[in-house]
Amino acid sequence: MLRNTASCLALLAAASMLAPLASAVSFKTPVPLNSNSASDSGDDAKPVVVTDKLGHWVTVWQSNDTLGDTIGSDFDILVSLSNDNGATWSAPEALNSNAAADAGDDKEPVLTTDSAGHWVCVWQSTTALGMTDGADTDLFVSTSNDNGATWSDVEALNTTYESDGSVVDTSPSVATDDAGVWVCAWESDNSLGDTIGADLDILVSRSTDNGATWSTPAPAKATAGTDGAATDEKPCIIGCAFDRFIIAWQTNDTLGGFYDGAGDIIHAYSENHGVTWIGPLGLSNNPNLINNGPDENVSLATDGNGTVLALWDGYRTFNATQTDRDIFVAYSQNNGIGFSWYADLSPDTAAGFKDENPVAVTDGKSTWLAMWERTSDQGGSTDVDFMKSESFALSSFFVQLSVNDNTATDDGDDKNLSAATDSNGHWVLAWDSNEDLSKPLSADRDIAYSTRKPGTKDDLIVIRPDGSRSFKIGKKVPIRWSSSYDAGPYVKIEVLKGNSVIGVISESLRNRNRKGWRIPGFIVPDDDYRIRVRAALYPEIKSTSKKFEIKPAK
Repeated sequence: MLRNTASCLALLAAASMLAPLASAVSFKTPVPLNSNSASDSGDDAKPVVVTDKLGHWVTVWQSNDTLGDTIGSDFDILVSLSNDNGATWSAPEALNSNAAADAGDDKEPVLTTDSAGHWVCVWQSTTALGMTDGADTDLFVSTSNDNGATWSDVEALNTTYESDGSVVDTSPSVATDDAGVWVCAWESDNSLGDTIGADLDILVSRSTDNGATWSTPAPAKATAGTDGAATDEKPCIIGCAFDRFIIAWQTNDTLGGFYDGAGDIIHAYSENHGVTWIGPLGLSNNPNLINNGPDENVSLATDGNGTVLALWDGYRTFNATQTDRDIFVAYSQNNGIGFSWYADLSPDTAAGFKDENPVAVTDGKSTWLAMWERTSDQGGSTDVDFMKSESFALSSFFVQLSVNDNTATDDGDDKNLSAATDSNGHWVLAWDSNEDLSKPLSADRDIAYSTRKPGTKDDLIVIRPDGSRSFKIGKKVPIRWSSSYDAGPYVKIEVLKGNSVIGVISESLRNRNRKGWRIPGFIVPDDDYRIRVRAALYPEIKSTSKKFEIKPAK
């Protein structure tokens, strides 16, 4: 089925339409995450970093490093933990329990948590778990109930793994609705007993026991059995509010003539914990843009309150001459039922800039980040670095800025970005790189990471009171401050006597750089009062006024 998903939501403004502003979420110089980076000989790639927002951070990735000849040279899934918001990470360990004995390659891990102590990791593998399964690619799963310290024995997720012959199951994505249901989506050419054809389709499987067992695979696309040879690939699934899951993926299906078959982004959603799915629905809709090539690599993020951000890369442009890939953005404010017309987030005129593989992430409060890979010659050589654009309201995005601050000097390729935030100002990015990062890395690919850089003293400055006048009890004190975009959309305002906070004027005030405060009658007259303004999202960004005097009312 097909619905018109362009529900007249406001069109997103392109990044270049706004004047350059400072980045609200800037990041530190990248350093190695895998502690064996200087001495290992294997390639570490495709990291996924996740937090439960309770102080636990887990990163998983694929690697063919032997960990000191303990697990063999095939690709396995490694894991590292942080309990200090990404400042330090544990030594890499094998996550898959068969790492020392298996001969197949374990790749493309994905990870999620319900923030209630349960973690589920899924990946694709060519390892034979049973005596009868073939040499095809299947999905494996392992779970943790202790925040990643230990993991269950490897099990097959797709229940058809022993009988599906040469069927290929790849590109998993996993999510939970935090209500005890977990759903995994992936691409597969399994015909499911000749019910949906042997073309690539998106399959889903559910778990209601925190990943221990999974339901029989079923198609997420209602037209999977009648779409001919249409190819559906690379799903991204998220759990949303109100028992909802959303899956988006790339397809060359025309949806009965709605698309031209060059490659587009479509989606489906479930309102009953993933049991049934509504769709497919068009997502990459904008009649003002010209289709110059396929749309691919969709990424979704949600604030849990009904707003969903979708990013992808493609060639659709406002003119027919642009040939490089760009990042496109659309959003929904009704949990994925309908999406806005999409806009070009990374328009540029420089030839050869290729923007792709976007990552959408939000702190669940007000900050939304769009990050992606850019192939260019910014550092004096052709390499891949990360760019970002960000928004506080999703009505527009701000100017593009580099994520990794060694962009101008590095000559390595940075790929496969993953990002997580705990909604309390902590952000962690992880990616794979062959950059030497000032020599801590060997010549192979390793996992680099970066955490949020605290704001500087210039990000927020209290201008008034300036100490030049006194105020009587009952009168209004004008509070004024200047702030960069780094300070965020909300501020907290406090009253200090000496160095002690004696009252809160506003716990969370829209950051408009001004506030009036009428001095209450209980204030004791004295000459050592000050006003402190701090960023609500990032408390380390703060400023205190000069001392001023409060006098009696008469």
